[in-house]
Amino acid sequence: MSANPEIHLVDIPIRGSAGREWNRLHTEREDVCEALLKDRAAVLDESGDIDGTVGDLTYLHRGLLESRLKEIDDSLDQLMVRGH
Repeated sequence: MSANPEIHLVDIPIRGSAGREWNRLHTEREDVCEALLKDRAAVLDESGDIDGTVGDLTYLHRGLLESRLKEIDDSLDQLMVRGH
């Protein structure tokens, strides 16, 4: 999604450095969501041959992505409170 910086899913009227931070976090959020979707697609494409290693790595990677997504969402929420 970050390949086209002209697309903005949400425009928020936060000015200055908080606005730049909002845009950076929102772009990162889109990237994390895209990675989560790709991980899901990769798991679905596997022919059921999850021998533990692939499954463990996928589970770990997904957990890290979900954790980062929560951090980003919390930061965006804080910016919203401070910006209004």
